Amino acid sequence: FASCLASLAFLVENDKHNNSKDHSLLTTVLVVLLIYTSVLVFLVLGGYYGHLKRQNRTKMEYLVAYTQSTNTASGV
Repeated sequence: FASCLASLAFLVENDKHNNSKDHSLLTTVLVVLLIYTSVLVFLVLGGYYGHLKRQNRTKMEYLVAYTQSTNTASGV
């Protein structure tokens, strides 16, 4: 990620030196960076959601095990 930022900074500096009217390269880099960031955010949120689902499942499994143990203890 740091190398990506460094190359972006290099391209910005290069663009300043060239002083060209064509910003297509810079725009492309910014779009790629935006896509990369959105994918990263999506992965983080997906991982967090999966973690929450896993936690809920373990809670449910614990609850089921607890009710089964109380049922067998009470003789139901």
